[in-house]
Amino acid sequence: MSTADIAEELIAASHQHCAFTVVLVYDYTLTIDREIGLFWFERKLSGASIICALARTVALGYVIVACLVNPASWTPTRCKGVLLASDLLVLLSYLIWAVVSAFRVYALTHRKWASTILTLALGIVPAAMNAATISVSAYQVQSLGGKTSCWVSNPVHPAMSSRYARLRFFDAFSPRF
Repeated sequence: MSTADIAEELIAASHQHCAFTVVLVYDYTLTIDREIGLFWFERKLSGASIICALARTVALGYVIVACLVNPASWTPTRCKGVLLASDLLVLLSYLIWAVVSAFRVYALTHRKWASTILTLALGIVPAAMNAATISVSAYQVQSLGGKTSCWVSNPVHPAMSSRYARLRFFDAFSPRF
């Protein structure tokens, strides 16, 4: 992959982020009145309202972190901070989906704990694997064809040796079954 191809890919990722942000803000605008009525004016705090709040907060936090990306001002510290924040939000989203999946299994299996615990354990595996990967990653800033890029190198596996700092919105917030 040439430097021009990488720079073009980074620009496309930036445009994708703008589109994702618009869709998320549009969705929040359309559903905020129903969310307030269904979740926030209940008399007592429930597990469903807590999970809803966490899912919304993590998604919004991820978009905010994506908006902080300003390639002109990359420093190694800023690069590491932005990528760690985005990776931690992805980990949180994996954990939220693991809990939601476990609740669904619990309800559908008529409160059988064995299936629920298995589902939760399997749902936590992607978060644990990503946490292990993040713990050995190195963050770097590099100039590619006149564009500054922040990327992370990972010595764990050759296929993951260099993934570019593309904040993965749909990957992070799509359900895992």
